[in-house]
Amino acid sequence: MAITWLIKKDAAAPATLDSLGVTSCLLSLKANGVDSLAFTVTGDFVAAAAFPFASAVALIRRDTSASPTDRCVFKGTVESIPRQAVGGGTEDIQYVALGPAYALQLCDFAQEWHHADATGADVTSYDPTVVLGEDNAGTRLQSGGTIAHVADYAISRGVSLLKGTLAAGVWTPYDERTNITCWDAIVSMLRYTPDYVAWFDYDTQSEGVYVPTLNVTAPAAMASVTKAITALDSAAFTPRLDLRVPGILITYRWTGDWDGQTVKRRSTDSAGNISDPRRVSLVYELEGSHAAFITQDIEVENYPEDWTLAPGKAFLTKRIPWLAQMADTDWSVIAVTRDGTEAYPASLINGSVPEWTGKETEQETFTAEIIYEVKSAVAPYGVLDRCRRKLSFTSLSTDAVTKTYRRMTEWVSAEPVPPDLAANLYASWNRLHYDGQVSYSEQEPSVDARPGMVLLVSGGLTEWSTMSAIIQDAVIDIANGSTTLTVGTCGRLEADNLMAVYRAARGRRYAYLRLGRANPSSTDGNQIAGSSGMPNDRIADGVPACERQRFAVEAMNPTTEVSHRIDLAPELIAHAAPADESGRTLQPVELSVVTGASSTALTLQKAQVLASAPYGSPDTIPVGGGSVEVDQDGPIEDGTNGLTLKGHATMGLTNDLNLFAYIAASEVWRWVHTLPYGGLTTTVTDNQTLETVLTVTGAPTNGSSLGSSPKIWGWSGTAYQFFPVLVLDITSS
Repeated sequence: MAITWLIKKDAAAPATLDSLGVTSCLLSLKANGVDSLAFTVTGDFVAAAAFPFASAVALIRRDTSASPTDRCVFKGTVESIPRQAVGGGTEDIQYVALGPAYALQLCDFAQEWHHADATGADVTSYDPTVVLGEDNAGTRLQSGGTIAHVADYAISRGVSLLKGTLAAGVWTPYDERTNITCWDAIVSMLRYTPDYVAWFDYDTQSEGVYVPTLNVTAPAAMASVTKAITALDSAAFTPRLDLRVPGILITYRWTGDWDGQTVKRRSTDSAGNISDPRRVSLVYELEGSHAAFITQDIEVENYPEDWTLAPGKAFLTKRIPWLAQMADTDWSVIAVTRDGTEAYPASLINGSVPEWTGKETEQETFTAEIIYEVKSAVAPYGVLDRCRRKLSFTSLSTDAVTKTYRRMTEWVSAEPVPPDLAANLYASWNRLHYDGQVSYSEQEPSVDARPGMVLLVSGGLTEWSTMSAIIQDAVIDIANGSTTLTVGTCGRLEADNLMAVYRAARGRRYAYLRLGRANPSSTDGNQIAGSSGMPNDRIADGVPACERQRFAVEAMNPTTEVSHRIDLAPELIAHAAPADESGRTLQPVELSVVTGASSTALTLQKAQVLASAPYGSPDTIPVGGGSVEVDQDGPIEDGTNGLTLKGHATMGLTNDLNLFAYIAASEVWRWVHTLPYGGLTTTVTDNQTLETVLTVTGAPTNGSSLGSSPKIWGWSGTAYQFFPVLVLDITSS
């Protein structure tokens, strides 16, 4: 078999070692470590480097037999170029290329986190804070899954790497780290299973270019290579019985927070004989659980079943304090209506009704129609105010009841205990390792023994043929054909002195930020709506406007010590003509009233009068000159018969003149009659007073009777007319 060794630089064609001037070439392959290729080129040691810094270098073993094949046994980048010259002898330039593990040592590891930007929008970015044991989506990973996750990130950062077969590994506790490299993360996972080997297969290509492939292999899956004891130049093996642990006891501890109360928890996991004094005891602090609750005190008052009874009146009195000014016997409830649609049974008094309580609210306006009387404070204690009034208040109605509602608002489960970790550690640490070293020589190194494989030695001790010693290092001198294999425990993981297992436990910290990886606006389903449905009863004292049945105002004249009363009694409104029967609204209106008279003219002035809107047929008052004389000296007395009044047509009096007389004794006005033009005389009759309303149709004529209807002169806009009015009480002229 003819073997040729070649070096390929970057995209150049492979060249033989002789053609490149390589005088020595040493390949070093390391389990869970950095592979290297060191080769020396003899020549001018101050000449430009044939393999500049960062050049990609691949070492290829070519079989030039009948079926030529190439096998790449190393691919890395030039990281060091030492130069040397010895006296007047040779001058050398040495090149040291390092494998992809070195690139992983230089590449920082980061994970994706969500946060809010200055505008409050959710954005994602990679931060150098990582949680080993989960991916960017928060999915929990075994140790092999974490290594795969790290490799994916490194590849995305430009590390020349492919993923090969990665053993699933074991479940590990979460481990939060900051500012670590990709290789740090991988080693952290390997410490849990130090008999696993991370190694690189260099004979893989992507798009025609050699790209190293990362593999992690468990001992049971490792290929074996057997060497005869007679073929070895040297051999040395030490069974590491001292590293075999009889049992492993793991204690997990965490502190929970249950609504502000601290709760300490623990759990244990064991494998093997934990009663043995040489057992390994480990403690892992886990992130504790956290439970927060929200409570809401709610107080309600049920609405009365019958508003007209005492409970209903008491409820209204609390909502409308004005009612408390009256005696309970002076008012009563006619009806209460509500404008809501849900008919919830109670009113919210204190607290709020958040959505999480499962209860509902509805803002309503209640309108109570009541009848009440206000009585005089002095004898005979008559009714001053009798009213039918509508009062309203707002209330927040609810179907909640008086109680303290409670709900969990936040639940962060404790970091889960890694399943079967003790058993997996026990399987690794109870294994009997054989630490040792062998060397052998070949005409052309076969590179058939490498990390990721186990060594068996035949022809020696019986146990050597089955020891499956894990190959940790393979140092191959290409120039002289020698190979040295180091087997047993992995010193790089400190597995040669049990330090690895303790470091795995001590070197971690539990993940504070694990649950904050998601969108900052999300709470993983634990989001609880804030308070809503606050009581806001509002008393609208008299909405709509107060509607009274009767209103009286009573006061005493301080001079005469006589009490007077103004009494508005709409129930006393009456109409003389049935055709005029209709509801009347009396309100202030502006009218022109007679404030004086002379023999030639009437004096009119505007005044505000409490009157209804005009109704009935208008009466026309003639405007012209004339006078009326009383044919009697002294004041006119009430009940005087035969009083003669004379109208004299002077100054153009051309229309009938209506005559009124004021009777001082009874303090009333009396209508006398209508005097037609010409001076007709008429006689006053008794009881023709102006105290009630009479509807008059058409203009009065001579001799017609107006009954007991009062009338008052007023300007209609075109002429003076009689207007029916309600006279409350005439107490003076």
